[in-house]
Amino acid sequence: MKLRIYLFFLVCISVTISFVLIPGTYAAEILFSSENSDVVNIRCDFNNPIYGAEFILSEPVIVTQIRTHHYNNGNGAPAGTIHVYCFSQSRTAYKAQASRPSKYYWEVRPNLVFPAGRYVVITSSPETQSRNAKSGLSCFTTVIGDKISTNEKGPVDAFFRNPPSGIDGKGPVSMDIIRNSVRKPSR
Repeated sequence: MKLRIYLFFLVCISVTISFVLIPGTYAAEILFSSENSDVVNIRCDFNNPIYGAEFILSEPVIVTQIRTHHYNNGNGAPAGTIHVYCFSQSRTAYKAQASRPSKYYWEVRPNLVFPAGRYVVITSSPETQSRNAKSGLSCFTTVIGDKISTNEKGPVDAFFRNPPSGIDGKGPVSMDIIRNSVRKPSR
């Protein structure tokens, strides 16, 4: 019994150390959300939002999840596509088929670095999306992500300022592409 407790203790410590002390590990946070308490209670919930959900990133971040709410008069909706348009670059930044983790939600998990800029989330089925006055009549959307670690801010900023030839440096891109683009060839 003491051995099991000891092993459990060691595992807990090693997991804690890996998330706290090792560079490049991240803690997800809500970067933007137009959802509000009425989403849970479905009060004043309407479909067909007037606006897409706009959000601004003041610095590059790793977007790990984008979630949209589709109440559709209590029926939910089959998952479609989620699009992220970047106003700063006048182009679609990201588009993917969504999964449907529950009756009312669609989600995508980009795990990509989005550069600083102004974005809007729209879906292939805006008529089923939820909105209310508290959301400013825009669709209920949540964007979750990770801040870039201090050790990687320099390479990320350099990548978006001056992308390597042959690579679209407008983003979003994976951290692996950024890391590989800044590595020096070994001699």
